[in-house]
Amino acid sequence: MGIWGHRRAVVLVIVLLLAGAAGATANALRASAGEPTTPAPAAAAEQPAASARGDSASVTLTAVVPAETFVHLDGHGRPYEAMTNSGARPSPGDHFFVERDGAATGPVANATIADVLDRAPQGDWSQAGRWHALS
Repeated sequence: MGIWGHRRAVVLVIVLLLAGAAGATANALRASAGEPTTPAPAAAAEQPAASARGDSASVTLTAVVPAETFVHLDGHGRPYEAMTNSGARPSPGDHFFVERDGAATGPVANATIADVLDRAPQGDWSQAGRWHALS
């Protein structure tokens, strides 16, 4: 699955657990305040028609993924290529990691970060996870 698949799976599980915990906490607070924990039925004219398979529900989840920049170093410890998970050129606010043999390590020296920021090309970074040679 690779490093990206595992990170996405972990983030998704955390988001779902937090959403479930938030819902349970809200219901518990309503119950302790004496409020009903289920919404009151709306007027018949306001209710949408149920689907042919029964009732359905949807929810919109928003997850904030921190911008990360991954760097490959040459034999002398100098960065020679970089990639981001954000679809944008590396920036000073990114979390920087050195990738070796498919595993990310850190912390990254400030001099290395400055070198990456100075040498990152201005081209198309819109494809997250694509390595770019540093100039």
